[in-house]
Amino acid sequence: SIEQVYELVPNVLTNRDQRKVTASHNEKDLPRMIDGDRSSRYSTRARQEKGMWVQIEFPEETEVRGVLMESLASDSDFPPKYRVQVSDDGETWNRTVASPEGAAWSEVVFPVVKTRFLRLYLQTPKGGFWSIHELEVLGNQ
Repeated sequence: SIEQVYELVPNVLTNRDQRKVTASHNEKDLPRMIDGDRSSRYSTRARQEKGMWVQIEFPEETEVRGVLMESLASDSDFPPKYRVQVSDDGETWNRTVASPEGAAWSEVVFPVVKTRFLRLYLQTPKGGFWSIHELEVLGNQ
């Protein structure tokens, strides 16, 4: 089960209720990607286009070392390539910390960074909508 897999993923930050999420498309469904319920999903409700993004704002500067994007129940709705970017002010996005290949279970780990803002930026589109059932952030614990 997904829950068993999550037990194997170290350092998932648990402060999801304190985060503010925004996106370039479909703000209405955003809470579904951080609600802890893998049966609900966020969808762009628009075909994937290069430049789409999803952003997390932390309540304070936070040590981050990875991202887990889970889309197993919508396993064709993921970006084949995306960038993980961080920003100190939420305006300047010039620090890319990873450029992973996407998958329905997309886990990327990078050197620890301190940041207030983290963004997933769609680099290469794939077919349909972009769906995220859960977006987890890995900390440095």
